Amino acid sequence: MIEELGFTESPLYGVYIRIELVDYVYPLFATTGVAVGICGMQLLRNISTNSEVRYCH
Repeated sequence: MIEELGFTESPLYGVYIRIELVDYVYPLFATTGVAVGICGMQLLRNISTNSEVRYCH
């Protein structure tokens, strides 16, 4: 996309890539990490407290 518009010759090309990372990629990683953390905590809570999920001899 950026190459098609001719931004690669611009001296601000690296700045544009960093702005795009901060605006789009890092929030995606943060929200994915929060979602995985919530699911993991719920899984551990269910395994440790729910008697129907625990493995007992």
